[in-house]
Amino acid sequence: MLHHNRPAHPGINTGAARAISALVPEAVTVLITPVTHDGKQRYRVLVADAAGAEVGTADAARRAVRLLRQAFPAANWRREQLAHLGRADLTEQPYPAAPVHLGLDTAGGDQ
Repeated sequence: MLHHNRPAHPGINTGAARAISALVPEAVTVLITPVTHDGKQRYRVLVADAAGAEVGTADAARRAVRLLRQAFPAANWRREQLAHLGRADLTEQPYPAAPVHLGLDTAGGDQ
């Protein structure tokens, strides 16, 4: 049974949200999309401002993923996750995670 847009972990994590906001002050959300490329799992990360535009550096995006994975260890990181920094929460997103035209295999399932 799939549960779309459910919280990934009960509660909130204000520490992670504050740390990401310190890295990228204009950030409002962090979208983490798991992808498999050449047999290795990686993440496509979109740190976005209120208008949905990408902000921050690639290094800041990598650090945001590490912070969120540490803050929400119970999250299913094989599924796309959306962090709302103002609410300090993380929400699992429905599939599909990556557009087919990108040529990436999305990491699969609720395994």
